[in-house]
Amino acid sequence: MSAESPRSVAIGDIDDSIASDLETMYSLLRLGLALEGEPQLRKALARSGELAVGLPSGNGWMVLGAHGVQFTQEYPSRLAQISLEALSTDDRAISFLRNPGASRRYDDRTKAILDEVARPDRLDVREAFKDLLDWAPLLAPIAYRMVARIAMLLDLMRPGIRDTLRWTSVDAVQSRLHYWRLLALLGRLTLLSTHGSQPWLADMANSFPWRNWTPTFTLLRERSLWHCAIAGRAAAAFGPGVLDAYSMMLDRVTHPAKALDCLVGLTSIGLRHGGARTHVASLLDQRRSRLSRRAVTDIELFLIGFDQALELLAVAEVGSGSGAVRGEQTLSPSALILADPFDHGIDRRFPALEILPAALSARSWEFLPGTSIGARHRNSPADPDIVEMFRLSWVDGGETERSALPN
Repeated sequence: MSAESPRSVAIGDIDDSIASDLETMYSLLRLGLALEGEPQLRKALARSGELAVGLPSGNGWMVLGAHGVQFTQEYPSRLAQISLEALSTDDRAISFLRNPGASRRYDDRTKAILDEVARPDRLDVREAFKDLLDWAPLLAPIAYRMVARIAMLLDLMRPGIRDTLRWTSVDAVQSRLHYWRLLALLGRLTLLSTHGSQPWLADMANSFPWRNWTPTFTLLRERSLWHCAIAGRAAAAFGPGVLDAYSMMLDRVTHPAKALDCLVGLTSIGLRHGGARTHVASLLDQRRSRLSRRAVTDIELFLIGFDQALELLAVAEVGSGSGAVRGEQTLSPSALILADPFDHGIDRRFPALEILPAALSARSWEFLPGTSIGARHRNSPADPDIVEMFRLSWVDGGETERSALPN
């Protein structure tokens, strides 16, 4: 038996870690559903009437009471408190979930939600995703950890897939399909982990050195407008706390694809956070004025991006939940997955930036179509489409980076 390569061992390890995280998410969702659905269990745990459960990463509190389960960011100073870990190992909760009837009931419901959201071959998972979003405060930290691990796994897979783009063997096609399915899951988990108020996100993003990395580039590099729109939402969720990191990265990058990633991040933060809009516009204006003194690849593309971002910050309006109709028409993956965020066309406007007002105004679940979508839009892209997306996507190193430029 031949020894496994370091790359295959690493991929296997990360695959195992993602599977373990999914099991953790399953356990947390099952516990949450049981707490919501069983008044007697809540009464047994919250003997004084209400119990505040501290959520991981300082992500607020889950309050158990007579009327169900509620999430809050406010410190519950007057309530009895317990950590989520302590609650998960409480004998009363464990005993209840081991009861055959309760176990089967909540196992079935949890499995139905997660299996649907995680299924890689279909896009029309909106209904299950909406159910999952109700538990975002409980699940967001583990979802973000899965996002980081999937991003690492995609990085390891990319060289091997790029080397076999011309191959049509079953193994090569399946490898590309597996990559795309992980990318689809990455988009859904990013929406989950950045849904609502997640105050820990900026600290998490700033805990990594931004030398040649941003928390959004894994999404934007794939040449898919749907993933780019999600990247904008993620940057807005990170908030003003990452403005300096994006700005310093923008000062360093010399390639238009990397610059567009920073512009998407900064513009999204400025549009979503009204108090930061003027500051972001000033940052971009200063950096645009210095472009002629920098050695960058294709300064014209830099200028197009800067001018478009500044225009959006000056005139664009961003709402909150502005309506399912616009979301259906604008953000459905069936329309955006194969659209190129870098294709500025004759109107000299990058779709990556143009999509931001709609992406930031929509509700998280509007990024996924419902079951009413036409049959031909329900499934994953075909292999030729995946090959074309991958052929145009970002490649690290040397002249090959030019593959990420608009055609």
